[in-house]
Amino acid sequence: MAVWIADAHVLAVVAVGSAVRDVPNPSDADFVIIWDGGRPKSGHPPVEIDLRFYECSRAEALIAGGNDYLQWAVRLGEPVHEKRGFWTQFARSWIRAAPWPDPADADKRAERAERYERDLAAAGDQDAAAEQRISGLTHRARGRLLRAGVFPASRPELPMQLKEIGEPILAEELERALGERLA
Repeated sequence: MAVWIADAHVLAVVAVGSAVRDVPNPSDADFVIIWDGGRPKSGHPPVEIDLRFYECSRAEALIAGGNDYLQWAVRLGEPVHEKRGFWTQFARSWIRAAPWPDPADADKRAERAERYERDLAAAGDQDAAAEQRISGLTHRARGRLLRAGVFPASRPELPMQLKEIGEPILAEELERALGERLA
């Protein structure tokens, strides 16, 4: 992370996901990196670190278009580094103005993951099928939460959110799938 903080082109590094909040068993660390003038090098981060790079000039258009990852960062992220208050101003300007992600997009992603799950299971790759099952359940959960007016948090937090909106069956399916992955 020190590499990006020292990079003159990096305006903000924002930590997002379950590792930022007090969530049991966070699966990975996610970072949004906003840059201007020259894309920073990502190097070779470990598998459990997810990096998303956004050029400053495009970030506003992306969030205005409903980019769910940037929305997630604005609503639930924690700035690790920012120059001249960039992230604080960006998040403040978008927290109420940004359109929420479309639940129909989450449904489409769920359907795609469910197709992949079936194909992978038929091909005998049970581990990959299990990952696609988690992906499909995650997207189903996000769609239901968005329709209920609840902004989806990180994957480990989704079952609790689902229970709060009266979706215990989907919550239990996702909990079970996540528990099987940990086992």
